[in-house]
Amino acid sequence: MIAYVERNILAISGGGFSKEEKAYIDEYLLKISRKEKKLKIAFIATASDDAQEYINKFYETFKTEQASHIIIQDFESTNIQEIINSLDIVYVGGATRNTC
Repeated sequence: MIAYVERNILAISGGGFSKEEKAYIDEYLLKISRKEKKLKIAFIATASDDAQEYINKFYETFKTEQASHIIIQDFESTNIQEIINSLDIVYVGGATRNTC
C-alpha cells in the first residue's frame, strides 16, 4: 500500500534569503512546514550555476534546520528521487539574466 503524503508548493518569484536580511517569506515557509523536529531542507541552486555565495547564504539563513544542498551532478544519482522525497522542503533557486 502506498502512503499518501500531503505536499504543498509555495511559489515565489524573487526575494527570500538571497535578497533580504530578514525574509518574511522564508519564515512563512518554515511555519507552514514546521514539525516537532528540525526540518530537512535542501537547496537546488543549479539555475545560478551552483554559485557558492548563493549556497552559503542558504546555509546561513537555515542554520537552525537540517540544511543541505543539491548540485547538478546529484541528479545523476540513482537514488535522487528517494533523497528528494525524504525532504520536508525543497528550495529551488532562480537566476538572473546574467546566469542564464
